[in-house]
Amino acid sequence: MVLLAHRERAAQQPREAPPVEWQAQSPPADGHSQTEEWLGIYLNGTKLGYAHNRRGRHGDGYRIQTTSRLQLPLQGQLRDVQTDATVEIDAANRLRTFDFQMRSDVQTMRVQGTAEPRALHLTIHTGGTTTRRRLPLQKPILIPDALTPLLARTGRLRPNTTHTVELFDPVALAPATATIEVGELERVAGVDGPIEALRTELSYRGFRTVAWVTPEGETLKEESALGWTTVRQRRETALAPPEAKPDVDLIASAAIPSNIPLRNPRRLRFLRVELTGADFSTLSLATERQRVERPDSGILEIRTETIDPAAVPRRPVSLPRMKPYLAADVMVQSDDPEIRATAKEVVAGEPNAWEAAKRIGRWVHDALEKSPTVSVPSAVDVLRSRRGDCNEHTILFVALARAAGIPAEIAAGIVYLEQNNSFYYHAWPRVWVGRWVSMDPTFGQEIADAAHIELTHGGLDRQAEILRLVGRLRVRVIKAEE
Repeated sequence: MVLLAHRERAAQQPREAPPVEWQAQSPPADGHSQTEEWLGIYLNGTKLGYAHNRRGRHGDGYRIQTTSRLQLPLQGQLRDVQTDATVEIDAANRLRTFDFQMRSDVQTMRVQGTAEPRALHLTIHTGGTTTRRRLPLQKPILIPDALTPLLARTGRLRPNTTHTVELFDPVALAPATATIEVGELERVAGVDGPIEALRTELSYRGFRTVAWVTPEGETLKEESALGWTTVRQRRETALAPPEAKPDVDLIASAAIPSNIPLRNPRRLRFLRVELTGADFSTLSLATERQRVERPDSGILEIRTETIDPAAVPRRPVSLPRMKPYLAADVMVQSDDPEIRATAKEVVAGEPNAWEAAKRIGRWVHDALEKSPTVSVPSAVDVLRSRRGDCNEHTILFVALARAAGIPAEIAAGIVYLEQNNSFYYHAWPRVWVGRWVSMDPTFGQEIADAAHIELTHGGLDRQAEILRLVGRLRVRVIKAEE
């Protein structure tokens, strides 16, 4: 979720944004020269890394290359994450190919794509496995890094214009419609005085990003969620290391304070809350354990599930409606030989689906080192590294459960922690054992307590839905019972 929140950014006024280091250059006479950008990346005035962009003619088309290097502060630790992307546009200014790679201390993920008029062909490398997928297209598609340069290249980056495009994010592995509004020229603070640039607002998956760009498509400044700022700089400034260890924490900065403290949150059986601050219409608030009072009220009642032993099926579950929750996918490689062998060893022939699910939950809790990470986790990667946070615990559990013939999926939402009297963004698995039940192997819970508030469930594309809530969601606790 941390990585997705970095990629899918919503505007919020940052503090102590450094001034832009940039001077306008004369356009090349032949129009063939490469354009290069260096940018510093800051969180509330603290430098965390840099980005480097290059673009120019390539054959009969256009090539855009982007690189970023970040050190992200997570619970007192700095986690390195690197991204590299190459996007090629054809002579008609349509996406031809892209190659995206993300590396962290626990994972390397690579996504390659080739565009055709009616389909995007994807090759996804993660966990030592390769998956191919065909994504049908109704209209041409772009990669986010190519949007502004392409608008400038085609002469559409003009004041007071609005453009609607289809974007594919290699991290979320899903397309979405985006709208970019180009406003008037505004002044941006520069080291040599104010600089005029076009103000743009990008709306994508419910997020809003504000950037100031030149008419030629060069980014001077971008404002992002929770105080993120990207600023155009000279190469030596962008590459300079941070002056001090960051005094911020990405996880804590996204926390949602509670109006009252909750005692013994891991023992709560009932919770009544009011959610405000955002549109919840696209989320999964009504579930087996959550009742929505009224669609427009934002009031939820969460009750922990109970198990009816007589209703628990034997595994493997073979109901047709459960097939999607038993199938392998790009990140949940439940058909991988290592995953299948581990699942077989963990459940040890237990025929009862609930008893087997509890064994998997205990094994995942005990086997994984609790460590904050930055990744788009795959089950095979987690099985090999044996460490991670809630996302890693959850995806490994879901893969092992599916390999054992137990329907399972990922739930994402918020959970209350006594630390700072706040709700934190969190992930946990749901299993079907005659009914859907929420478990939490990160906390070692067979049945997740009522302080887990589910906002969505499903794959990466569904999880990305809740990221637009970061910095906006508010929670008011009305009643809590053990």
